[in-house]
Amino acid sequence: MSLCVAASFEREHYLAVDTAVSFHKNGLVYRNVDGFSEKIKIIDGEAYFFSGDVELCLMLQVNFMEQKDRNFAKLTEIAKDLFDKYADPGDKLAFSKYGFDKDGKATMEFNNSELGFKPQPIYYGSSNIQFTTYGSKMRQAGSHIDLKTTYITPDFFIPIYEAVADEGIGRSIYMYHIKFDEHGRTEEIPIADPVYIRKASMKKVRNHSTFVGEGEDAFPVTIMGEGDGAKKFDSSNAFDPAMIGEPMSSKGFLVKPKGSYSMMYFSSNTGFERSITLNDQDITIFADKGAITLKGKSFNFITQGGSLFEMAENGDINFKTKGKISFNGTRFDFNTPDTH
Repeated sequence: MSLCVAASFEREHYLAVDTAVSFHKNGLVYRNVDGFSEKIKIIDGEAYFFSGDVELCLMLQVNFMEQKDRNFAKLTEIAKDLFDKYADPGDKLAFSKYGFDKDGKATMEFNNSELGFKPQPIYYGSSNIQFTTYGSKMRQAGSHIDLKTTYITPDFFIPIYEAVADEGIGRSIYMYHIKFDEHGRTEEIPIADPVYIRKASMKKVRNHSTFVGEGEDAFPVTIMGEGDGAKKFDSSNAFDPAMIGEPMSSKGFLVKPKGSYSMMYFSSNTGFERSITLNDQDITIFADKGAITLKGKSFNFITQGGSLFEMAENGDINFKTKGKISFNGTRFDFNTPDTH
């Protein structure tokens, strides 16, 4: 879980969000030491904060970005559908939007799985500053806000996060400044974490999901296994330039860029690709320097035009077509049984 702290004026927002990523193993929570997460996405000039199960957050972001009509009601609808289908026991999903109404007034909207994704009221900023905390330890974080503050800088947020830092909150923060017609973000600001928090590598203990690419062109990737370290992606085989230099041999990938979905494995030691890709136009099965073997009781290949190629369970092979059958080769050998 994550934490977003906001200071909203009448026509602008100042937001802070931490970058820590946590995961569960054997009933305990660990800080992931492999990297960090940007938990606020700027979409259509407004800020969206996502918190909860990593995979659910990634799926929600991708599905929402694919919508033509993006609004908070649609985001909530998608979230409920994904949560009902894919959430495991104990999973949580929360999200919020820091935007503006048609008159340019600052608005805030919140929803989460514990509320059952039911419609919630819209809140507004204030000339006296409307402070909100949302996510993990939000009430505890709220108790550390200096309500007398009138001018917002990064220094305002740092002690709040240091007071509540744990496995799932902390590491560093970003501060965002959002106006109706512009937005900006500070550089990453380190914060002091408690020395007692549990830390581990999520790559070594479980599958993990991330985004590859930059900005709105980023797409989700699930990475499985540690690999053997023998081969790394280069410019000739990386499915995105951001993957160049990353280990690939003996690892599996689920890749979902726009217009396709791929399940990929790269062979041990050599890094040869074996993949199935679902494209908008077709399905491609590929085995680099390897064979493709299909085994089954029988096979039926049927085109939408009505042609049939059948390999039956009894060994028969049947062709059926509404058009002609053409053979083109330098030689044809047919082994017919001897009738004498």
